[in-house]
Parts: sequence; C-alpha cells; structure tokens
Amino acid sequence: ITREDEGYISDYDTLIASILDSDSNIRVAAANFNVAGSLEQNSETLPVLVRGFNVSDADGIYKFEDKLTEGRLPNALNEIILGNFFQTEFNLSVGDTITIQVPLKGNTTLTVVGFFDFEVKAINELWAVSTLETTQTLFQVGDVVSSIESQVNESAYFEADTISLKVQEAI
Repeated sequence: ITREDEGYISDYDTLIASILDSDSNIRVAAANFNVAGSLEQNSETLPVLVRGFNVSDADGIYKFEDKLTEGRLPNALNEIILGNFFQTEFNLSVGDTITIQVPLKGNTTLTVVGFFDFEVKAINELWAVSTLETTQTLFQVGDVVSSIESQVNESAYFEADTISLKVQEAI
C-alpha cells in the first residue's frame, strides 16, 4: 500500500484499522519503514536493511521475540537488533554502538540491544530491526511509513487472494 506523499503513507493508523476491519481472517497488520544503508564498525562496512516497526505489532508477523538469541527487542529511539551474522562478523555484544550510514542522509550511532537468528542466511546477513521512530529519523522523514504488512490466520492461507481484494475495497 502506498500513497502519493513521495510514496509514503501518512495515515497509516487509519489504514491499519481499515485493513484489520476488512476481514476477520487478518490477524495482524504492522506499519513499516525500511532504510537501506551500510553498517560501519571498525573501518569495515557491510550493506544493511534497517526495518523499522512498531515492534510489538510486527512480532505478530515475524516472531522476533522467539528469534532472539541474546538481548531484548528495541523499544526506544536509536536501539537496534541485528542478525547473528553481524555479531560474529564485527565481534559485537549487547550494549555496543554501531554506525549506520544512509546515502545522502548521513551517519547515525545506534545501540545494539539484541541479536536474532531467523535461520535464513539472507535475512541474518542483511536485516537490522529497530523502532519505527528510529528508521524515520535515519531517513529524516516525519511520521510516515513505506509499507503496511499483514498476515492472515493460518486457516485462511488459501483465501489470501480473496482477502486481499476485500482489503483493497476497504482502503
């Protein structure tokens, strides 16, 4: 779902309510703002996709709490959890600080509050998860999101196309 405000969604709380009301099989919807950048530590730089969420909502989709291998979920500005790849690659510990470089926006120092393992190499080597406010600040935007993700009840997986049409009509 995108809007004309540079592709960003500004009225995301209203849209989430409409999405959840459109079909009882939608069990969770979460606003997201993604920021592509680089993680810099000890003069080494690796690509990173910082995914900003209301973490408690997104936990209903991604089960971040279950995937934590150390630490806790981010709950404040400038806190982040990283895939276990970054922990090993940069010899990081909970409480360390890292620098995220965002092209044309600048560098921001974030505090590592945990590490996760999705058991998917591509995710562990690319994703970093933070609060929605943190990613909005990294990209220097206001209270907007880049997407809204949702998930249906397991019993409705094969009805996803029909449910998607209901969502489109509702929003």
